[in-house]
Amino acid sequence: MRLQCKNLPALEAFLEGKGAVSRPIDHGKQFSLPSGLLVNVFDKGTVTFQNHADKSVEVSEIEKFINKL
Repeated sequence: MRLQCKNLPALEAFLEGKGAVSRPIDHGKQFSLPSGLLVNVFDKGTVTFQNHADKSVEVSEIEKFINKL
């Protein structure tokens, strides 16, 4: 799944509020949530997920947040 986010600072704050820890990656940041879900947030606004097979509720919550921005 690939999403587009127009307000990266708001998304980053949202993820950090969920307990995510970030680390730099090429062209962005990767957020690791306590559940094991990885969220890649790229500088140009693209958002992708890793390790999300059993975390559809959490992915859906993040997707809804992005769509509200």
